[in-house]
Amino acid sequence: MDIVQNEKILINELINIYKENDFIDDLDNTAKSISIKLKTLLNDKGEENGLISKNSIRDLKYFSLVHRIKEPDSLKEKFYRGNLLQENFKTYKFKSGAEVYRQRNDVKKTFRKCDDLIGVKILTDLNEDCKKVISILRSNESYLNDQRITLNKEDLAAQPTIMKNGLEIYKIKGEFNADYSFELQIKSKIVSAWGDMEHSIFYKDYFISPVRETTQATMNHIGKLLYQIDDFLLSVRNANKEFRSNSDVISFLSWFDEKYSQNISKKLGGIGFKIDSISEALYYIKTNNKIKEGQLQFVHFRYKSKQTLYKNYIKIRNRSYDLKIFESIVFSWFWTPSQLKENNIDLRFKFYFEQILDFLADNIKKKLLGLDKKEIKSLITHYFNEILNYHPESTIFLSGKEFIKHYKFMAFVKGELEIMGVKKITDSYSKLDLLFINRRMEGNSEDQIREMKFTADDLESFREIFSRIESSIRIKEKTDFKKEISIIKDIVANLK
Repeated sequence: MDIVQNEKILINELINIYKENDFIDDLDNTAKSISIKLKTLLNDKGEENGLISKNSIRDLKYFSLVHRIKEPDSLKEKFYRGNLLQENFKTYKFKSGAEVYRQRNDVKKTFRKCDDLIGVKILTDLNEDCKKVISILRSNESYLNDQRITLNKEDLAAQPTIMKNGLEIYKIKGEFNADYSFELQIKSKIVSAWGDMEHSIFYKDYFISPVRETTQATMNHIGKLLYQIDDFLLSVRNANKEFRSNSDVISFLSWFDEKYSQNISKKLGGIGFKIDSISEALYYIKTNNKIKEGQLQFVHFRYKSKQTLYKNYIKIRNRSYDLKIFESIVFSWFWTPSQLKENNIDLRFKFYFEQILDFLADNIKKKLLGLDKKEIKSLITHYFNEILNYHPESTIFLSGKEFIKHYKFMAFVKGELEIMGVKKITDSYSKLDLLFINRRMEGNSEDQIREMKFTADDLESFREIFSRIESSIRIKEKTDFKKEISIIKDIVANLK
């Protein structure tokens, strides 16, 4: 008997063991259990991550889950095409079908460890939703561990991957209960449907498989068209979702113009004041506190704070008309002039700052999915305490955009520090964090560096770090970090 015939006998016996009813049921129940646990996570975290939209009638979920176990015929193909016998069963050194059968319990253990016999697929409405799913998985490792699900960290970090047809796919290896391996896929419905059709056309009929090579360019073109369709559908969804929000914003601007614009203009000597820079924060505060109206007043400006944080804020406010008008309006929404006194001004500022922190935290959380609002507020409070003394611009209170850019950049910096093997990485990261956020907000870098009291060794070390980070930005073509290169040059110039 030749080697091919012998392997055929072994493979047939392995397939017979795989097909045993109790084993098939075991795999199917396991796949079902994994699917339920992942669905529970997505249900719990879906709304806050934009995967579930609620209205007065019903909840709209932009995802669904399906599971499967590999069909015996497909597994047989894998034995031949994927060399499974040599890859996964080489330690057994079977000589006959009888030997395979005698070791069927161990064989089943090996099958359970095969990567894709159990498959779970998360189907999303659109490609954008795939990114939200992966964000939830990355930020909920502890929940998954509690459910005895372990996802391969390297796979998680490397997603998405690009298939031959040019489409993105999220494919992650996982383990359940330390006994079962499985493959998790995350695909949009469009990508999944096209993938199924492509597989059927090009892989099931091997006699025409050479056609694939000559049609690959066409396939890739179709892939690009599918992305365009996906983008269009996303814009339609967003338009539907944002219509109510946009109409509310227009109503707010109309209301504001009617109630405040004339009084502000009168206060400024007849000059019209554009509220563009403060409108988003005002809208947020009004909406979240159900403000109806308030009499614009400026009387509290005469009062002085006793707390360092508020003293520093007042210095910034006094050189920014945006903050003067913003603060006047917010204070007028919550208190009448008679409720504002020298002995309670710090208490009022505490409440006022809480409104600002909530606005910034929600704004940032919306753009950076997976972050905790409480942690964001704590971080921004830390920035306020550390850098307001260096007189940053009023933007620090009125927009989350610069914080979002800073967060993304510092995530890159942290990775670079780890690659460099920087000693005391936490301390170095903290100093860099404050240097970058202060300079991004146009604070005084020279004073900040002087007060940090760097030693000569510190200065040399940080110059080297800045040089390496700048080189990495250029080498890795991080085009979003152009401003950061300018910030680096400015900070280095002050590292004397």
